[in-house]
Amino acid sequence: MSIDFLLYKGKKEVHEEIYMADFDNIRKCKKEIYGFVKCITEIFPDPFENPAEVYWAANIYFDEYHIELTCLPSASSETIPVIFEKANAYGLTVWDPQNGQTVFPKRGKKLTVDVSKEELKDFFHNEDEQEVNAFWSQQIKFPKNDFDKIDFLREIASPDKPYVSLLLARDLIKITDSFRVGGIEREQMLREGLICAARAKQKRYYGGEIEQLHKIAKKFKIDLDHSDRG
Repeated sequence: MSIDFLLYKGKKEVHEEIYMADFDNIRKCKKEIYGFVKCITEIFPDPFENPAEVYWAANIYFDEYHIELTCLPSASSETIPVIFEKANAYGLTVWDPQNGQTVFPKRGKKLTVDVSKEELKDFFHNEDEQEVNAFWSQQIKFPKNDFDKIDFLREIASPDKPYVSLLLARDLIKITDSFRVGGIEREQMLREGLICAARAKQKRYYGGEIEQLHKIAKKFKIDLDHSDRG
């Protein structure tokens, strides 16, 4: 289980567009994102840089448009107040899916971010972001039916395509956490999801999907630790 937040710049609710990777009407905010990420990780180190720390359930993911934060509930009393404080300080809007609300920055002077063009370029240049952007640049149209979409992703997911594999894992999470599949099929899908999510565990866009799959298994009393049935 985790507590998630989405941060971006703007006075409109655009979280749905961000989740769909539709950035046509979303502002780039490199300096604000740079300032926020640098500030927040000095206080609560990113597990991508320091795995020994226990504040985040997944690596902090960011690009030129937004930041995704996945907090551990055990540390949320520390992290959440600081997230909202620093987001406001850097003029960033926060989408809180747990409460279904958007928190816009208050009026007033915001922190100035002093950073060179070279440092900013290096900060945002990473292979994970390139992989995500390359996938969505193909403008792939997914089937509307959830089961058809899963079959579609199965065709293109592979060990050398961790982001696509993670998309498949996320859809498997959606299906298995419902009553649209039976017991044996649910267990098979959960196991498939674990394999797919594991391919992306070291990526910045990983969002704790392995933990979510285990939570669903526990909910439906499925033991994923035993060997596969013959």
